[in-house]
Amino acid sequence: MSNSTGDKVAGKAKEVAGKVQQGAGDALNDPEMEAKGKAKAEEGKAQGVVGKAKEAVGNVKDAAKDAVDAVKDKVDDVTNKPHTHPHK
Repeated sequence: MSNSTGDKVAGKAKEVAGKVQQGAGDALNDPEMEAKGKAKAEEGKAQGVVGKAKEAVGNVKDAAKDAVDAVKDKVDDVTNKPHTHPHK
């Protein structure tokens, strides 16, 4: 599992657990438990956002690499000189 996927999954799990805790605190009339649950749910949402950001950065990195490879291929076509791609 990629790091970004792990953050998204863990974040969602923490968010759900926090909402359950928040609901339990509300049902038991326990403001402290409710507040802790709300904080945990918000922390989970934030972790999920971090996972999405990591995924987006990875996508941009992949797109940039593909663009560089495409330019190298065009240069090869123009110069008739093959360029090796060390990361392929």
